[in-house]
Amino acid sequence: MWNIKEDMMADELKDALTALKPKSEFAEAGEKEAEDILEKIGWSEDISGLTKIMVSLESEEFTSLCPVTGQPDFGRIIVMYKPHNFIVESKSYKLYLGSFRNKGMFMETIVEKIGEDLVNLLIPLSLKVVGEFRPRGGIIHNISFDYPNNDE
Repeated sequence: MWNIKEDMMADELKDALTALKPKSEFAEAGEKEAEDILEKIGWSEDISGLTKIMVSLESEEFTSLCPVTGQPDFGRIIVMYKPHNFIVESKSYKLYLGSFRNKGMFMETIVEKIGEDLVNLLIPLSLKVVGEFRPRGGIIHNISFDYPNNDE
């Protein structure tokens, strides 16, 4: 026989325990807008005054959701940029990429958003984002974003 009072107490205990459980960084990042997660660090190590370095960030385990089917999309995101006065803080970049995990966005939109968010944050001399996504329906998607866009 069911005891309604005991069931209610069990639910209240479960809710209380859930409230005490600390949130992971990824859960907290998922509650923010993606561009609000990114942080920059001042960079002035360019001794000659001419930027000679290229920063490359590669993520092998990028995931998002297809906005049409809700199925997961898996891919690799590569960012290459020539810094001017700032570099991206790597932990914030990791959390930023994780914030796409449960968002329904087209792959093209994701690559463009990553590029635009990084350009707005860092104001680099140049930046390229490449998204290499796993096949869907037998078709591989490779998408790129370039800044500045010399095609215009």
